[in-house]
Parts: sequence; C-alpha cells; structure tokens
Amino acid sequence: MKLNSRRQALTFLGASALVTAFPAASQDAAHYPERAIRLVIPTAPGGTVDAMARLIAEHLSASLKQPVLVDNRPGGNGTIAYSTVSKGQADGYTILLSISSLVQTALLSKTPTYSIQEFAPVAVVAMLPNAFAVGKHVPAATVQQFIEWAKTQKRDVDYGTSGPGSSGNIMGGTLAQASGIDLVHIAFNGEVA
Repeated sequence: MKLNSRRQALTFLGASALVTAFPAASQDAAHYPERAIRLVIPTAPGGTVDAMARLIAEHLSASLKQPVLVDNRPGGNGTIAYSTVSKGQADGYTILLSISSLVQTALLSKTPTYSIQEFAPVAVVAMLPNAFAVGKHVPAATVQQFIEWAKTQKRDVDYGTSGPGSSGNIMGGTLAQASGIDLVHIAFNGEVA
C-alpha cells in the first residue's frame, strides 16, 4: 500500500494500532471480528474528525475483512457519543474515536452521563491543532489585533466552538479573561472543517 501523505500515514498507523488491540477486547479473540464494527464519533459529518474516522474505517475494514461503519453522534460536546459507547457492550464491536472533550466534559459536567473509567485507551491516531479564525469584517490578522478590535466594540463579541467544555470554549474563555475582552460563546453541535 502506498501512503501519499503524512495524514494517510498517521491514519494507517493509528488504524494498525487499533487493529492489534481489538481482539484482546473480544470474548473470542480467535474469531474476532465476525460482524460489522461500529465506530462512533462525537462530531457531525463533514468535519475533520469525521474525515479521519472514515479513513480509519476504510483501513480497518480492509485489514479486518469486516465493515467498519462510522456512526456520527454530535451534540452535548461529545456527551451523546460518549454515553452511547459507555452503555454498549464491551465486546470490541462498538468503538469510539474520541477527541479531547471526552475528558473535559466528564471533568467539567456537574452530572456526567459517563465515567472516564468506562473507556480503555487503545491508540493515539492523530493530534489536531486548534485554529483561531475571524470573519472578513474583522480587521485583524493577529490575535493581538483581534483583542484590540474587540475592546473597541460596543457589544460583546461572539465566538463559536463545537460545544461547552470543548478546547475551543476553554481557549476562548481563557483569551477573554487574560485580555479583558467580552466574548460570548456560541455552541454548535458540530465542528467546522
């Protein structure tokens, strides 16, 4: 197999690590897998995590000789996906491609619907950077210019993330607190690609 990019190579390595770990989770490792595997992700279709999940699913399907189906469960900063997987059977047929909100949501929620201890890490498949972007109407090319602009606004400045407790939400709150600007968090049920 020829891997044409760093992203494909990372995806393949991550998928390979996942493949070697699954039989240990199965009750009958010698016959695993005997049916389709469900790969649950906490984001909406079309974003970065979805694209990565589909690449991983493709490689896993070829390697395991069974379908690996991506199941998008956006919302609640991942809580819907994480709760779905935590309540499923621990048989290796329902797996999760997590993002940082798995830990953040459990720690920040007053009443989490799952526990971190219900999950067993298998492999790190990618590290995704966060990006800070502004609309064309905002005259800023740097974070400092954005802060200076935001201080001149007569109303709070909105910023969007994939949900409360997400890394973007935490970074936005940290930026607002550190710089003395007023930012209003707008939560979306998916990420932006």
